[in-house]
Amino acid sequence: MRYLQNISNGIHGLTELEFFDWFIVFSISTAILLLEHYTAIDFNIFLRLFFWIVSISLLCFWISWILLGYKAIRLRGYIFSAVVVVCSIGLFWL
Repeated sequence: MRYLQNISNGIHGLTELEFFDWFIVFSISTAILLLEHYTAIDFNIFLRLFFWIVSISLLCFWISWILLGYKAIRLRGYIFSAVVVVCSIGLFWL
């Protein structure tokens, strides 16, 4: 546990709790996409769009956090606002 805390604190002060929150959400979204791709499970387009956007937005957040540090906190709000808007548009589009 101390090793993971050192890793998370090394990424511009990202706390251990935040690190695991982001990691869990990213992992679940990516796992669901892979599950759908490699099995006969078929999600509707809205769920597929939602999971892709969540995975990509979290990946973008991690990259920006590593590059920008605390300035990325503001960017996190913008990313999730964009996710909500795009998913809402996707819901009404269906």
